[in-house]
Amino acid sequence: MLRSILSLSALFCVLFGSMAAAQETITPEMLAAADETKGKRVFLRCRSCHTLEEGGRNLTGPNLWGVFGRKVGGLEGYRYSNAVLAADFIWTPDKLNEWLLKPKDFLPGNKMSFVGLPKEQDRVNLIYYLQVQTGAVVEAPAAAEPAVQEPAATTNGEAAVDGATNETPVEGATGTEGAPVVEGSTAETSAETAPAAEGEAAVDDSPSEASAEGEPATEGEEPAAPAPEVEESPAGAAPTP
Repeated sequence: MLRSILSLSALFCVLFGSMAAAQETITPEMLAAADETKGKRVFLRCRSCHTLEEGGRNLTGPNLWGVFGRKVGGLEGYRYSNAVLAADFIWTPDKLNEWLLKPKDFLPGNKMSFVGLPKEQDRVNLIYYLQVQTGAVVEAPAAAEPAVQEPAATTNGEAAVDGATNETPVEGATGTEGAPVVEGSTAETSAETAPAAEGEAAVDDSPSEASAEGEPATEGEEPAAPAPEVEESPAGAAPTP
């Protein structure tokens, strides 16, 4: 019976230890999203034992200026418990997160009476607030790499030159300022079909043509005289004197 109870206790320790371990890592992204104002409100539970300003005096707990990056139990002039003096680690956001979860479980034998902060977001907000107030360098989250834009490919698989068009001019055609024209057409407008400029009369420089046979002559011209008929003599006959 006693062995079963001990086995269950060990199982619970492993399970709860795994849950606490899953909350150990505090990423820069988590700190970047933290709320400093809410962290300040959480610190109200701590201010009766700790000061934050540089050169601040020790209370029941040590002054916390410069705590990040400092060896545990390393503040001169403060009397730490034997458990803290025997520990060997550097205070980081991750270590402080473990401590704040439940100090008695993180470092058994220490004299801190604080029961801990079970909510992860409360701990993250408080850690960020402590970083800002104690002169720590807040690590910025890694910037996302910019996406590389590949050049657009034409139908034949070649990259298109910036500003170039995919239109091909018609073979043999010419146009104004290099613009393609339809094959067989010319860039100039025929003088006969082009309208006269506004306010100018069209000038007809082409010579007058005679009217076709059977058609009336142009107004103002006389009809041509018919040609005289020539009487033909019978073959072999002498001409009449």
